[in-house]
Amino acid sequence: MNAGRRLVAGGVIAALAGTIVTAGGAFADTTAPSPAAAVSPDRTSAAESRKVDAVPTPVLAWSACFEIAECATVRLPLDYDQPRGATTEVAVLRVKAKDQANKIGSLFVNPGGPSIPATKLALAAPSFMSDELLDRFDIVGVDPRGIGSSQNVRCFASGEDQASALDNLGVPFPVSKAEKQAYIKGV
Repeated sequence: MNAGRRLVAGGVIAALAGTIVTAGGAFADTTAPSPAAAVSPDRTSAAESRKVDAVPTPVLAWSACFEIAECATVRLPLDYDQPRGATTEVAVLRVKAKDQANKIGSLFVNPGGPSIPATKLALAAPSFMSDELLDRFDIVGVDPRGIGSSQNVRCFASGEDQASALDNLGVPFPVSKAEKQAYIKGV
């Protein structure tokens, strides 16, 4: 494997360090909690975890796609504060591990955006990941709401509402006090 592929694969693994998705689909945190972890802003609060956990885990109906992958969609709440409210459809793509009998789990890839579909990154995994990873892990990409093959997000009730909100965004970065006040008032 060339150095460039190792660097990218190493970055993906480093980004996923501490989380393994088992063959059964369960998440396992392999990192030991530290005293700072309880108050760290990069951790989900207990209250938010309960909201997400209250939504039943969907069963995906995978179907063959792009010759080497499987695709599915899943309906998820738009707002986890209202889990029985409006939903959106999110796209998922996986490239299955070549050695399913010895599969370790799944690696979720995320290009970091904005507006970059993770499903395309997962589909491209064979071009930049090592055979060792591709043999033992399913490579999975999930397109966030409004990105790639996931359902578009509708932020405004009408084009007029959108134009009104965007009218005051002509200043790339408000600097003066007047620009800041105009920006805040317009948003």
